[in-house]
Amino acid sequence: MPTQVGTDTDWWQINTTENHCLALKGDSSLYSWGLNNYYQLGFFNDNQNKLVPTHVGSATNWRSIATGRYFSFAIKGDNTLWGWGGNDSGQLGLGVLAGYHPVPQQIGTGTLWEKVACGDAHTLAQRTDGSLWGWGFNYFGQLGLNNNTWNYNSPQSLPNGVGSAAVSAGYYSSASLRADSSVWSWGGNDHGNLGVGDMLQREVPTLVGCALATATHEASLPTLTIYPVPTEGLLLLDRAVEALWLFDLHGRTLMALQHTDRLDLSGLQSGTYLLRARVKGLMVHERVVKR
Repeated sequence: MPTQVGTDTDWWQINTTENHCLALKGDSSLYSWGLNNYYQLGFFNDNQNKLVPTHVGSATNWRSIATGRYFSFAIKGDNTLWGWGGNDSGQLGLGVLAGYHPVPQQIGTGTLWEKVACGDAHTLAQRTDGSLWGWGFNYFGQLGLNNNTWNYNSPQSLPNGVGSAAVSAGYYSSASLRADSSVWSWGGNDHGNLGVGDMLQREVPTLVGCALATATHEASLPTLTIYPVPTEGLLLLDRAVEALWLFDLHGRTLMALQHTDRLDLSGLQSGTYLLRARVKGLMVHERVVKR
C-alpha cells in the first residue's frame, strides 16, 4: 500500500525509474534516493545506495527532472540542461561514450531547454522553440534520426520533430505530443507499443492514428525471460530459441548461437550487452548486465 516518504509536505515534483528516484522540493532544491551504482543519484565520490531522500548539491533553481535506467537529468530555471550517472551509450550527451559522471554536468552551453525525458539508455529533450533533440542508444531508431546508428554521444536534432509540446521516452521507444494535439511515436515496437498498427520499428516520428478496438492475440506475441540479471557468468533462457546474438554497445557481434537456451558470459568483461533472439520467427531484444 502507499507509504509516505518522511514527513515533509513541500514536495512538488517527482520522477522515478526501476531503481532510483529524483524529487524537487518547494524551494527548487533537488533530492535523490535508491540505487547508486553508476552515481545516478548525483553525489561526488559516493556511489552508495540511499534509503531516504538525500539533498543533491546546493543549487535551489531546479525546475524539471527525469530519470533513466542508470542516469539522471534535470533542467534549471535558466533553461540549462544537466545530466549525471551512467554514460555507456552516450546518454548524457557530453560528447563521450564511456564511464559515468558522479555529479550534474551541464550539457553544452545552451539556455533554451524546456523539457527532458529519459529511456533505458537514451535521452530526448525539447527546446523552447518546440524542436526535439535526442542522444544515446539508438539501435531501435528511438532517437528519431532516420537511422539506427548504435549511439550518439551529443544532442542531435530530429528531422521530423518540430512543434513538440511534450515528450516521453520508453525503454526502447519515444513519443511526443505536438502543439496541434497530435501524437507521434518512434523506436522499438516489438509489442505494438508505438500505436501505429503493426510491430515494426520506426526510425522517424510517425503519426499515431486511432481506430475502433478489435480483438488482439497477445498470447501469440513471443516473450523471453532471461535470468539471473545481472549475471556473473551463465545466463539462462526460459525456452530454447531458434537463434541468438550478443552485441556490445558499439554494435560488435560477440556471439552467435543456434537452438540454445543458455549463454555463457564468463569470458566477457563486466558491463552491459544487447541480446537479440529469434523466437517463433520474431525478434526479441533484451539488455543483459555482466557483473
